[in-house]
Amino acid sequence: MPRAFVLWPTYNTDVNYANVFMTFDDSATNHVAWEDGWIAEQTQIIEIPETQAAGADILVQIALVDVNKDSRPVILTVTAGGVSQQLVIEKPNAKNLLNLEEILLENVPQGTSEVEIKLESPTPSSTYPNGGDSAAMIGAAVNYSCEQPVQ
Repeated sequence: MPRAFVLWPTYNTDVNYANVFMTFDDSATNHVAWEDGWIAEQTQIIEIPETQAAGADILVQIALVDVNKDSRPVILTVTAGGVSQQLVIEKPNAKNLLNLEEILLENVPQGTSEVEIKLESPTPSSTYPNGGDSAAMIGAAVNYSCEQPVQ
């Protein structure tokens, strides 16, 4: 049964962009929960056209479902070419149980050809006494401007 329906708008532009969109529709590989019997951490790899110049700024947009308002977090980490950013997400930001997260990775090295997205539900600890929330990544879009058109 579908958990969400997300649309990413597209448009025409005179600027050259590399664009990749991917859905993650297998709940065995996109869902996290720290409790016994579940998987606490999932990683998705998105292949992208190689960055053409040093210092690329890569925008990564990720759709998450099932984060509720109980303040239990999920941790989202995005990495490309050794550049990484992490978000601790504790509530929905778009609609009930829906997060649309944007992460800008700046100064990504030339020749970078993949983006790694890691979603984690932390186990109970002094930092997260109630542990993390359960959530699922359902898709991601990755884009960056480039000098030459990318096929």
